[in-house]
Amino acid sequence: MEIPDKIRAVLETVCAEFEVGSPAAIAILPGTRNLNLKVETSKGAWVVRRRFPGYCEPARLEFDRRALEFLAGKGVPVVPSLQLAHPGPISSQEGHWEVYPFIQGGPLVEGDRSHLRALAEALARFHAAGADFPERLEKLGPRGETDPNVLLSQANEILQTSPNAAPQVSRYREWVIRAAEALPDPLFASLPHTLIHGDIQPANLLVREGRIAAFLDLDWCGWQARIYDLAYAFLFCCSTHSSRIEGGDIWSLTQTPNPRPELFAEFLQVYEEAGAPLSPSEQTVLTAQITLTWCHCRLAGALKVAPMDRATFLARPPHTLEELVYSIP
Repeated sequence: MEIPDKIRAVLETVCAEFEVGSPAAIAILPGTRNLNLKVETSKGAWVVRRRFPGYCEPARLEFDRRALEFLAGKGVPVVPSLQLAHPGPISSQEGHWEVYPFIQGGPLVEGDRSHLRALAEALARFHAAGADFPERLEKLGPRGETDPNVLLSQANEILQTSPNAAPQVSRYREWVIRAAEALPDPLFASLPHTLIHGDIQPANLLVREGRIAAFLDLDWCGWQARIYDLAYAFLFCCSTHSSRIEGGDIWSLTQTPNPRPELFAEFLQVYEEAGAPLSPSEQTVLTAQITLTWCHCRLAGALKVAPMDRATFLARPPHTLEELVYSIP
């Protein structure tokens, strides 16, 4: 994909304001919402991001900044953005831009036992540190992107724009309702909460020398039940897929997972040894949270594709919940 001249011109201004040098080489990085660019200058390599407009409310920007700085101060492998000593006009023109140091590493390989053990240990440390984070901000719904009310609203939106997808939407609505009955709001609120990442998937995890070098893209971090992140780990990291997950392709991101319960059991063992064991309540409702997470992936994903393609997008397997969560340890 060619970078438009308008974006190149803005990059010059952004890099000048952040004092990171003039862009010499630019490459597009994966992403389905934000524009992510790797920019090489005489002063090093940087990730320059233009945030999706829906993620740019001032309170959200401040919350995310404070969360990253808090976690970094606790030794969690996250990368806070550079801060401007004297903010310039670029903060309000052509979108909201952020600059981060570029971190060397590769994406987590789904199903790789060594990578999964590294993730489990790092995620346990993330959650242990996040439990002391004092700030709160509701994003989208009280239960984040997997809030049952949000999911049902998205299902209705799909029906309004793509009535031919009614049979497929009906299946996802049924799954959401079943999961919401198993995990109602009061029970969810009673589970152990912490500051969570909110989007645990291979493209948001950098691995180097057998360890997690960085958790990336914390746009959906928030104060949630810790099983929120565990459900993502099950679907995207402890399952395998027919092709490698491409972070910038919504069809690839939401392809049918092949659950590997034995890998998830090993992941949970390392997570618990490095942090805190799951409570009996967490163990009981984990399947329901995985169901809600999967419904979010497909329903929110469907809204990112053309209306004419939504029926096909939602018709992909699994066709029963047993195919997805048949044997959670």
